Amino acid sequence: MNPSRRDLLRFAGGLVLALHLPGCGRSSEAPPAPGTPPARPGTAFEPNAWLRIYPDDRIVFVLDRVEMGQGTMTSHPMIMAEELEVDPQRIEIVFAGVDPVYGVRLPHFRGAQTTAGSASVLSSWDPLRVAGATAREMLRRAAAAEWSVPLEECDARDGTIRHAPSGRTATYGALATRAAAFPVEEPRLKEPHEFRLLGKSIRRLDGPVKTNGSAVYGLDVKLPGLVVAVVIHPPVHDGRVASFDAAVARTRPGVLDVFPLELAPTGPIAGVPGQLDLRPQGIAVVAATYWQARRASEDVRVTWEGGRTGTSSESILAHYRDLSSRPGTVQSAVGDVDAELGRAAATLEATYETPFLAHAGLEPTNATAIVTGERCEIWVPTQAPGWMQATAAQVLGRPAPSIQVHGTMIGGAFGRRTRPEEVTEAVLIAQRIGRPVKVVWSREDEMANDYYRPMAVSSMRGGLDATGMLRAWLCRLACQVGPIVPGLDTEAFTNTLYAIAATRVEGCVAESIVRCGAWRSVALSSNTFAFECFLDELAHLGGRDPVEFRRPLLRDAPRALGVLELAASKAGWGSPLPAGTGRGIALQSRADSHCAQVVEAEVNGTDVRVRRVVAAIDCGLPIHPDLIRAQIEGSIVFGLGAALHGQITFREGQVQQSNFDDFRVLRYHECPAIEVHVVDNTERPSGSGEVGVAPIAPALCNAIFAASGRRIRRLPIALAMKEAP
Repeated sequence: MNPSRRDLLRFAGGLVLALHLPGCGRSSEAPPAPGTPPARPGTAFEPNAWLRIYPDDRIVFVLDRVEMGQGTMTSHPMIMAEELEVDPQRIEIVFAGVDPVYGVRLPHFRGAQTTAGSASVLSSWDPLRVAGATAREMLRRAAAAEWSVPLEECDARDGTIRHAPSGRTATYGALATRAAAFPVEEPRLKEPHEFRLLGKSIRRLDGPVKTNGSAVYGLDVKLPGLVVAVVIHPPVHDGRVASFDAAVARTRPGVLDVFPLELAPTGPIAGVPGQLDLRPQGIAVVAATYWQARRASEDVRVTWEGGRTGTSSESILAHYRDLSSRPGTVQSAVGDVDAELGRAAATLEATYETPFLAHAGLEPTNATAIVTGERCEIWVPTQAPGWMQATAAQVLGRPAPSIQVHGTMIGGAFGRRTRPEEVTEAVLIAQRIGRPVKVVWSREDEMANDYYRPMAVSSMRGGLDATGMLRAWLCRLACQVGPIVPGLDTEAFTNTLYAIAATRVEGCVAESIVRCGAWRSVALSSNTFAFECFLDELAHLGGRDPVEFRRPLLRDAPRALGVLELAASKAGWGSPLPAGTGRGIALQSRADSHCAQVVEAEVNGTDVRVRRVVAAIDCGLPIHPDLIRAQIEGSIVFGLGAALHGQITFREGQVQQSNFDDFRVLRYHECPAIEVHVVDNTERPSGSGEVGVAPIAPALCNAIFAASGRRIRRLPIALAMKEAP
């Protein structure tokens, strides 16, 4: 048998292959896997929910925001280490279990323990600083009492308390036991000019485990006696099993059981947003290995009934277009739009359309569960462990505290890992067979059963004054309501920082005939495409340069204007380009993060080549500038793939795409040169994972117009370019 890439990495690094998971025994020679609580001698000093200091000087940080490539394993320990005065490289990291203390205390999150919405740094900034500072002060007080010296003469630095007048020192570990007796309620937090760590791009703490093969993702989970299950899902949403024949499948090597998944209808789950369909429909095939289960599933004959067989992309789009042509419910209004449009020197109307999109994370959906007697443990790569716990509790009819959820690293999420189908399937199958089970979806399962980014149609109308400046703007958005965000998501339209005399945003809610969810940047991606492209069209109508057109509109938003001007300057806005090449610009702001992008694109007939992208981002104090740059680079690559090629279509209720061959992401040869410029300031830090996705599609479409005179009002671009102009 050929060794896997991961095995090769481990052998190359001279590491032990055994893997420890909590509650499953441990090989005596195995090192603790990253993300698992280490066993330590002595009693730990635990001043708060995020920190443990052991007498042997080991420091453990409990990470409550999952690591899915965005760098929380580095940024979050840095925040705490800055106040604690320790080197982040010596900190051990474990993933948090489910606990209300780790809930996100921001509007819309309702205290959920989740990693989403670019809220990780924003929500953790205060708690982690206070956690580190509290421990630091407790340790200082312990030292002052130990040495009978004034507190102000005891300094904390590099994991040690020092008393300069006497020359005495003590490590944090040596003081840990005594420190617990000195509670501190309101520690002094550092001023920005005192920061020694924040603002520096230190070596990523998750880099070694991700490159030596020891990082534990969901698919890596192994337990004694583990078996693997695949589920044959209905070909259309809401389809049900009418009958099935598994006689042949049961004879295949390694097959342990084949049975239908059944669960009585359930209502809303306490603490989990939206209405979820927790009635798994399908046939479970359980075998010793994944490949055996997958091959055997091909021999199961299933007759399906019911489901949304009448769904097609064409009928949905026609419905949306019809909705957007008529007045909707007013979401926000400023001034008298109708009057301003009536006296405008020039008006323009345009409609923009975006398709359904899948999340398409690299690591397929999976979950591992044990359900025996009173025991239920779940290992799952999830953005919302609390929601997984609540879901399992309801499915099994057990109290939530009896369900233990172990988070793992995540190989691509983009919003998909907040949904719990795989957990529902895993606990039901594990309960039936009485042994550990790992449920693994195939890429085709993933593509056909996702919670998609909704299709959207935005009808726009704008009016210019005699000088060519924007006076009035009307938007009608037709879209369906997703299961997470309550109501129609019009954020990019209603929270715009552009100062326009009169605006009105109307929402036209479509029937929810396709299940949709949060896709990276949520509705910002669709709405920003429509808004920023329309601004470009209005600028052209008024005979103005797109950057000059936006500047006065951003007079009340200096940080947004700052990134617009920085991106334009770094991109050489206005300088000559070769024939057939153009520049386009777009901007997005969200939750005190601002990102502008300039795209240089070359157009040759129907072919588009993105040559260069220059981005500027202001997300407050840059905790780790390289992480921010990486986030924006990833956002650009992710968003470019979706803009150029991405779409999910339906025919007779079935998703027509199945894998990366027909759901294209950006390929290496398509990747442009990317420059990211991070604004350095001391504003409160905010997120960077989503704000970089939204501007890329409109910036590219605006560049295509500059290069060729052709307007793209419908995504994906590659398809739109082949349509008649």
